Amino acid sequence: MGHAKAPFKPVEAPAEWPAHYSEEAQQLCCDLISWMNTNQQRMSWLAKLCRVNNGTLYNAIKGRYNTDPMPHLKKALDATRVQDQRTSIRDIPFVETTVSKIAFACCERARRYRTFAVLSGFVGTGKTRSLKEYQARNANTLMIEANPGMSVTALLLNLVKILGCSVKASANQDAKFEAILDELQGTGSLLIIDEAETLTPKALHYLRRIRDKAGVGIVLAGTEGLNALIKPEHGEFDQIRSRVNFWPKCAQGIKREDADAIISTAFADLGELDDSIADRLWQYCGGSMRLLVEDLIPAIRDYGLAQHDTLTVQLIDAVATQALSLAKPD
Repeated sequence: MGHAKAPFKPVEAPAEWPAHYSEEAQQLCCDLISWMNTNQQRMSWLAKLCRVNNGTLYNAIKGRYNTDPMPHLKKALDATRVQDQRTSIRDIPFVETTVSKIAFACCERARRYRTFAVLSGFVGTGKTRSLKEYQARNANTLMIEANPGMSVTALLLNLVKILGCSVKASANQDAKFEAILDELQGTGSLLIIDEAETLTPKALHYLRRIRDKAGVGIVLAGTEGLNALIKPEHGEFDQIRSRVNFWPKCAQGIKREDADAIISTAFADLGELDDSIADRLWQYCGGSMRLLVEDLIPAIRDYGLAQHDTLTVQLIDAVATQALSLAKPD
């Protein structure tokens, strides 16, 4: 299933430079080559990152550009600096929550019984992060994050790509559908569709046929709108609803104990925190994992603790109100 990625081949520096390459340009080329080799990133990846034509960047870095290469080299340098800043961001390790337990249960039951499971929840509850964690831990788990109005054509093309099907992109829908079935049958795979409520009705029906013919489990994940779409009896998606064997209650947010565990993990380097810290962060996030993990904690680290050594309620208030425009709790 799929194709193995070719091993990284180090980029070699030119043995000599043309006369129009200044010392600065030569050094910059060597710096970029060193960066790519250290980070094991290919030239094509860097070209896409800095929005420079692949052939142009290759010639510029390899000393083969006919004119001054500096404009292209500087774009590449700026892109590597931004990338370094992104990788220096402290990621919060995955913390098991009540929502992730439900998400894992959906995945396990759908895979085991080779049928549908539905995971619904309010925005920001951590559904997607939980599903990605399950995918990372379990082989033969495929995940598609649907785009608004995703059609059958787009759905099948995505599946063809992630499965590595040997069928042309220009092939018709039936050919792609059969190639997908060939790849999935007998594999015990699990297919996760995130934001499933945004798929077109026809695309959802294609998923039903994939489940029936390939014998794989499928998790449909989304907001409370997904429930409204599939739940009605004798509705358009009655055939999908009848195949769902696990459909837990819509998750409305993380619980206080979930937030406490996340906060403790995120600030583990600061030692034991005063209870007032977790109390205040809980007041601000109101059960939204996204607000806590993606907004509050990063802002406190980057904007607050960068200027002050001690994490206090006053610091949290300052960051929340000034950097995130949140209202201070009563």
